[in-house]
Amino acid sequence: MDNQHRQNNHPESLRKHEPILDSWYGPGFTENELAHSQAYKPISEIVEEVKRTLNIEQKTTAIKVIKVWNTVLEPNIITHAQPTSLKNGILYVRVDSSVWLSELATYRYHEVLETLQNALGPELIKKIRFFVG
Repeated sequence: MDNQHRQNNHPESLRKHEPILDSWYGPGFTENELAHSQAYKPISEIVEEVKRTLNIEQKTTAIKVIKVWNTVLEPNIITHAQPTSLKNGILYVRVDSSVWLSELATYRYHEVLETLQNALGPELIKKIRFFVG
């Protein structure tokens, strides 16, 4: 493969490394190398893809919610109820008995919701759904 073909088909970052590559592998790129050279992406794009794939933002939010739950609520609530997931602004909370379900869903709902919204912001948690589990 000639130098003219290489210079026209590769980004500047590859062209400046050609002398080193030529000394290691001989002059020119193989067709396979040419095909993969077009697939280079900026590291920021790769990091965003990894974050999406691993659901890092969602997991970070879940950890934050659990930490706030265990910090700002009363110990007796924490003992009997723990958040399990957050979907579309609804926080799902497992309670250990129907007595606590009634207590939290009926009598303490607004208190718990306001406490969490004050700590996390009103947009993150819009509703709470308690369930026995």
